[in-house]
Amino acid sequence: MAAATIRGGGNGMDAIELVRRGRFQGFGLIAKGRLSTLGVDVYRREDNDTQRVQRALEGYFSKLKSFLNETSFDVGRFECSRDSLKEELLVVSSSVKNAPSSENFSNQLTFIRRMFYVMANAIDPLKQFNKSGTQQHVWLYKIIELNVRLFGVQTSQGRLDVKLAGFQDKLLRFHHSVYFWSLRYKDLADLPEHMRLLFKSEADQAQKIIDSLMSQVPEPTHLMT
Repeated sequence: MAAATIRGGGNGMDAIELVRRGRFQGFGLIAKGRLSTLGVDVYRREDNDTQRVQRALEGYFSKLKSFLNETSFDVGRFECSRDSLKEELLVVSSSVKNAPSSENFSNQLTFIRRMFYVMANAIDPLKQFNKSGTQQHVWLYKIIELNVRLFGVQTSQGRLDVKLAGFQDKLLRFHHSVYFWSLRYKDLADLPEHMRLLFKSEADQAQKIIDSLMSQVPEPTHLMT
């Protein structure tokens, strides 16, 4: 009689089996809850890592931009910081490589790395041409420096910084400078061929970047339909 009382109805399943299954289902729910919580923790950790890498990239980019101003590239101050900046770039690159979604930062890192090396590679020629003072060296100094200064109107993604005050005027000044300096350089007499080619290479590079940035200027809102 006692045995009959623990039968689970007409399905032939006794109470022990019901309890056992109930426990199993309960454990499953608990395990599922733990996995769900773990997933949230993992995503939160990945978000934190992503934000940390983004801050590192933006912070490093801001440091590089601090050597640029409205009219010049502070090459002397940059040279003093070059080695420490290079070491910091290695640390930032490692952070990007180990980030959960490193592919999202690859283009940004590539641009920032290029910015550093353009600045670093400009040190020696700028110092050399600055000492000379001859007219042909003055124009070379200006065009090489301009290629560095162009980073000042770009974001860390290599896009036109439309939040920058007067960005359109800056682009026009860059464009006019390249045009005017190129005309003046062609008029110089007894110019060595290698210097002529160097200036042309720098001027072509600058104009290519300027054209690309100009193509990103937003259309005036009153012209939009």
